[in-house]
Amino acid sequence: MEAQAGEPAGARTVSLPELGQRLLASRLALPVILVLTFAIFAPSLDDWFRSDDFWWLRASQDTPIGEYTIEALDYRAADPVPEFIFYRPLYMISFRLSYEVFGMHAVGYHALNVALHMAAVALVWFIARRLVSSPALASALTLVFALHPSYTETVTWISRGNALMMMVAYLGTILCFLQYMDGGRRSLLYYGGSVLAFTAAILYHPNALSLVVLLPAYVFLIARRPVEALRVRSWLPFVPFIVLGIAWALIQNWVREEYGLAETFKVGFHQYSNYGQYLGYALFPVLPSDWARFDLPVEWRTLLQGVASVVVIGLALLLLARRAWPYIGVFAVWWFMTALFFNTTIIITQAVPAQLYMPGASVALFFVVAWLWAAALLEEEAPKAREIAPRLAPWFLSALLVIMIGLDLSHLSDDERSGIENERFVATLREDVPALEPGAMLYVTNPPFNLRVFNSDALSAAVGLYYGDVEARAVSIQELPEIEAQLGPNDVIYQYQPVE
Repeated sequence: MEAQAGEPAGARTVSLPELGQRLLASRLALPVILVLTFAIFAPSLDDWFRSDDFWWLRASQDTPIGEYTIEALDYRAADPVPEFIFYRPLYMISFRLSYEVFGMHAVGYHALNVALHMAAVALVWFIARRLVSSPALASALTLVFALHPSYTETVTWISRGNALMMMVAYLGTILCFLQYMDGGRRSLLYYGGSVLAFTAAILYHPNALSLVVLLPAYVFLIARRPVEALRVRSWLPFVPFIVLGIAWALIQNWVREEYGLAETFKVGFHQYSNYGQYLGYALFPVLPSDWARFDLPVEWRTLLQGVASVVVIGLALLLLARRAWPYIGVFAVWWFMTALFFNTTIIITQAVPAQLYMPGASVALFFVVAWLWAAALLEEEAPKAREIAPRLAPWFLSALLVIMIGLDLSHLSDDERSGIENERFVATLREDVPALEPGAMLYVTNPPFNLRVFNSDALSAAVGLYYGDVEARAVSIQELPEIEAQLGPNDVIYQYQPVE
């Protein structure tokens, strides 16, 4: 058949997915991924405050920055945010500094979260280029991390910022350590940078303690040979990390015992079932709010998560059995499993997005390793299918990207709705109740759900921001007769009418 006029003989039209694959292999991939990431999360800049955010705002409003900083570093008391009984001192200080800059303007906090996520995405890209030989797959790995739907709430919820800040420091530790392993004149500078970044990471969140085992895993599985782990001298670079890690683990253990959290974070057999849910959420990225929306029975949810867990574990076993990329595969699985260790007990709660964000890069790395294994299997066992696979791969990646973006937009819409509800509630309350006396109690019917999901602490903090030293409590209509009978002289009952 003759070529069409104006088209060179043998020329082939490049499809959009194939063009995208070529882009992923180029150095333009990172800027494009960052632009796409910003475009997806830009709507969150218009969101307002919600839930736990009000704890932090109220504490920042009440406590001078110097006193706040001292209290944040003191692990013996729950100050300066009494409702926040976890010890994350660097995040407390970071939020207080943000309050100095942004005050009650939510857009600044949201912009900071989006910027932190984009910084983490860039760090993942640089690390992926070191770990994965294919530039296109390194960029695909980064794209999975950047847009994974399970992490959306981590970026859009202001008080999830500790996970974002920790992740930047966590990835910075890894990248600096990789640079140190390369040697050269600046190797000691990179080593010092990795120790400082590790210190910052654990001060943001104890999950960063996984670096104590992750860095040796990289050295003995990828950079060097596993047999070198038997030499005592090979462990010398890890001594500062191990010492800092042990000290921080002891402090965290004391805090959890003191605040009654020991049972919540107890290491034991329960972790096996929780890891199953963890693996399921990672591969099947649907959040608890989505289950409620689609009204799926618990049995179906358990089944889907269980199947996802079996798939992930099966891939890991196949990688080891076939000895296909054994070291990068083992490293991916090791990172994947250790990243969550200190918080496996809370994976079943609504905190899932924040807990999944922390091992997010390892989830993406595991995805790429599985992709490489599948390609090798096809080449070995089904050569004809191997010829078709390169043509199907761009379409598969495109479909995956569309699904991720669709779920992202759905979650963004849910998060926006919570902020709108809170903003309307506060505006209506201030209009209907212009003032409250210090020490008064405000009883509220039908406040936004996110302000009373566990108790009335977030509601009380939100009210206190505008009325000063008062308390608020969510009550039902049925409780009103009893409350009216014992109402104090300055107490107020406010029957809020939410928009349906």
